[in-house]
Amino acid sequence: MVFSKIKFTITVIQNTGGTIAPGTTQVEYGADIAFTITPLTSHRIETVKVDGGSYGPITNHTFRDVKSNHIIEALFAVKTFKITVICDEGSYSKPGTIEVACGASQTFTFGTADGKFISDVKIDHESKGQQSSWTLSDIEADHLIEVFSQWRTFEIVESHDTGGKVFINGQLNPGKVLVKWGISHNVRCEIG
Repeated sequence: MVFSKIKFTITVIQNTGGTIAPGTTQVEYGADIAFTITPLTSHRIETVKVDGGSYGPITNHTFRDVKSNHIIEALFAVKTFKITVICDEGSYSKPGTIEVACGASQTFTFGTADGKFISDVKIDHESKGQQSSWTLSDIEADHLIEVFSQWRTFEIVESHDTGGKVFINGQLNPGKVLVKWGISHNVRCEIG
């Protein structure tokens, strides 16, 4: 009489975002079988379920001494990356700090309070100069955006006739004075 070995089925549920290898397969009674869980580069393993129980984000699982049918399933999630935005006093970014999906693009718009202008924007510590907006494309890592502003300045040029005196902020006949936007200045003229 010929006896055939008893076999059990390990059912693999494949979900979007990665694979489990090998796929659904049959295993002889008492044998071991290992499975490898691999996410796509744009995804991460959220959890692996074995016979309904969650094992967390593992990358492999071995069924040992198989004596019954089993089910293995991996749940995957799209990776997200944090875009941190730091603005100095008087500047802003829309949007601010956010998380974006792997492979996405995001545009940031920069502005300032009255009397200021964007003096520099740095992306991952690299100066990009005066920018009113910046787009990060095909995002596959965390990023840092820093926004810097400066006060607008104006030049006051004084001139006077012989014998006259001009005082700007207490300084006699200064010629040229550089002043910040929105700051009050005392100008006094004397004749004679």
